[in-house]
Amino acid sequence: MRVVGCGLRRQFEDAWKMLFYAMLVAVLATLQFLLGGGSAMHGLMIGGVFGILGHWRATWVSSARVQCNSVRADLVRCLEAMGYCMTRGPGELTPDLPRWSRFDSQNVQLKTIDGAVDVSGPYYVLKRLARNVAVES
Repeated sequence: MRVVGCGLRRQFEDAWKMLFYAMLVAVLATLQFLLGGGSAMHGLMIGGVFGILGHWRATWVSSARVQCNSVRADLVRCLEAMGYCMTRGPGELTPDLPRWSRFDSQNVQLKTIDGAVDVSGPYYVLKRLARNVAVES
């Protein structure tokens, strides 16, 4: 199972996540302006921006294809062990968290196409699935 990142346009589909990132940068910039431009504030701003970039990379919407449809149950079982549950319908799993504390880009979709399973969701979740589910693709 090879995990491939989706394009930049797909990342911006989750408007709430992008708004959250923009607000964090705005708060950091406001703090830097209000508290002065000392070296500690520059370090805070740089660290905050790199933290946001790291989080964005970890939650980058990605996809993978599993050539064997028989592992779909294993994928669902593994996702449920990671705290996901089927809430929206067959093939869409969401984190078992309150709605206000999660983004839509954290959802994982499983679609069966031509005997293969297409999986899309956050990069860190798909990498963990690739490690935990033994699949020959």
